Amino acid sequence: MTRVLVVEGNTPELVEAAVAVRCRPAAEHYAEVLSTLAAARGVALETTILRPYFPEGDIEALDLNGFDGVAFTGSGVDWSADDARAAPFLRLLERIFTAGLPVIGSCWGLQVGAVVLGGCVGQGARGLELGVARHVRLTPAGSAHPFHAGRAPAFDVPCIHRDEVTLVPAGAVVTAENDHSAVQAMVFETGGVRFWGMQYHPELGPEDTLGYMLCRDDAGIAKLGLFRDRADLVAMIDDMRRIMADPDREAGLAWRYGLRGDVLDGSQRRAELDNWLGAIGLPARMSEPAGAALLR
Repeated sequence: MTRVLVVEGNTPELVEAAVAVRCRPAAEHYAEVLSTLAAARGVALETTILRPYFPEGDIEALDLNGFDGVAFTGSGVDWSADDARAAPFLRLLERIFTAGLPVIGSCWGLQVGAVVLGGCVGQGARGLELGVARHVRLTPAGSAHPFHAGRAPAFDVPCIHRDEVTLVPAGAVVTAENDHSAVQAMVFETGGVRFWGMQYHPELGPEDTLGYMLCRDDAGIAKLGLFRDRADLVAMIDDMRRIMADPDREAGLAWRYGLRGDVLDGSQRRAELDNWLGAIGLPARMSEPAGAALLR
């Protein structure tokens, strides 16, 4: 059986806040999506969740033997991946790279990887990118790399981030970009390190990325300047949930929000995750698994 370690990027307080607004914890969501994709390949995937910010998340005691790969989730913490408070994640990733395990990271996962590999991160000059990253473009290197197999040259994909990679590590290759962030995805494959990271969230739907905003209080939501008030945000999330539950039935509503197949179709949206599973040795896809629509 293939075993994947999923590393939760959030603190106990953030996980509790997400659950309170009907959002699944990031690690559970990531593990479920990976398991569903593995099932489509005819493989049962065993996932183990590690939460470095939780009291029981002892990274020093973690035995990496037996894992075939590691996935790092996003995070809603107030600090950047180069902050001293991110040290547990940096130490863990250094151990994982030393062990030679392949790693994939979304958002915070990309940023932690960039810092460990010698790059820099910081708040993006264009502010928050929320809901859907528009017109993400593959670079020539990205078009040729198996990380993005099946992707169109340009696509939309769910996202939520404040920080971004501001200096690419030496030896890394940028594979995707858009007008908001120059590094939407990158790979680092040298010196025994196998790292794929994306600033966006192929594991989430737009209802999830928007849902995390409900963890803020009314003043915090208003400060974003993107919604009239909390009720406006809730109404948009409800629309997104309707669309993602039945894209064909809600085609008109999807058109109103500019959501296309690259976001609506789970197989397209989760391309990088599926490709990573293939890269760590899972067999070719057999079919779209039963219940996959639940992950739209």
